[in-house]
Amino acid sequence: MIFLKELQPYTELELKRNLNLNDQEWGSFILDMQRKGMLEWKRDAVYSFSYVGFMEWGQRFVFFFPKYKATQDPYYMELLINLFMEYAKRENLDEHEVETLGDMTAEKDFNFLTTADFLLQDYFENGLYINEKMTHELNGEGEINWNQTIEEHEAYISKGRPFYLDLVTVATLNDEEDFIRLIHKYVLTVCSRYMKQLSFIDIFDYPPLEFEVEWEDIGTLEHALYMIENEMQQQFSDQKLLILKTLYFFLTREKGANADDQLKLLGTRTFHVVWEKVLGYVLQNQYDHYKKFIPNPIWTDAKTGRQSETDTLIPDILHDNKAKKHFYIIDAKYYTTTFDENGKLKNNVPGVGDVSKQYLYEQALKQSSQFEGYEWFNIFAMPTEQMTEKFGSVHLSFMGYMKDIELIRVNTSFIYNQYLKRKQVFEFLYL
Repeated sequence: MIFLKELQPYTELELKRNLNLNDQEWGSFILDMQRKGMLEWKRDAVYSFSYVGFMEWGQRFVFFFPKYKATQDPYYMELLINLFMEYAKRENLDEHEVETLGDMTAEKDFNFLTTADFLLQDYFENGLYINEKMTHELNGEGEINWNQTIEEHEAYISKGRPFYLDLVTVATLNDEEDFIRLIHKYVLTVCSRYMKQLSFIDIFDYPPLEFEVEWEDIGTLEHALYMIENEMQQQFSDQKLLILKTLYFFLTREKGANADDQLKLLGTRTFHVVWEKVLGYVLQNQYDHYKKFIPNPIWTDAKTGRQSETDTLIPDILHDNKAKKHFYIIDAKYYTTTFDENGKLKNNVPGVGDVSKQYLYEQALKQSSQFEGYEWFNIFAMPTEQMTEKFGSVHLSFMGYMKDIELIRVNTSFIYNQYLKRKQVFEFLYL
């Protein structure tokens, strides 16, 4: 595994050496990075990448750590991969996120890793695709086929009533030669061979599968897709339909026009969005309940006096601790803001607009009598690999009657693990 870091500047020479690229491969690599919008900037043969997560390019496995991560930590890599897999299932992804995290309901948003993980997990839970076929047997335990029994077997009369020594019964058997089952075996074998290369990542460490089915046993792509489509028209089981659709997308992508695509991704170019949504979940964001207290701007036409409302500003996280009468207005900031040993401000910082918005939210919410007697807390919450701590504050001098906005670094391992466990907690932020 090759480790790189989001927004870290790298020279062309460093990247060629780290990724083991020759000149021809280098040109293709940079074009792919540009095509996917992952190349943040380049000048004087210096490059950086706006991406966090896993990437395979030309059989090279790369992981991009987020910009706040100082060390190359395999455990943290696995934590983020788990986070991305869970995040992709639970959140409403925007078009940029879908492109790198995938969407199993849409062919154009196929993602190899999430698809392979789903198919292998489903196999170990439910087994191979089953198509049942009906047959008949003599004196079995199934339902009696009276028509065939009467036609094929002699009846004996006892006390004026017929009876049969042999009964034809219906048997339901699994069709081991089913063509869809063969496709399923082939795709599972491909997925297993790929995941074997990633077995050092625990989440992908599945028991190996080898069904000894090659593409030649399937035939042509057109025939395979036709058979899957035909099967989908005859199935009513949601689980089977999902497997069929997934197999269809897999073959279309891996054997179709995009078969030579050497880039596979599982991550995001917008990690700030992930940070905001994940933190909001864990900190029990109550925005939907309190948004009614933040008024919309009202625009008035000078001639007619007609008024129109437009959308208002939306805070990231609102949390009401009713027991203590504390109200928290939290802005999830994906920044590495810090102070040096002399107290001098370092790195990028939220702008004056971000600061003033926090005060505006507080002023708007304070108008409601519901919050009479409340103490207010404004917070910029930034990610860190260290312990959660308050490390500073910011204020606008002309807003002196309002409390400073607190700067808090939040331990990301704790937040990500809580999200994965679907646990919500706020108390740890009471600093």
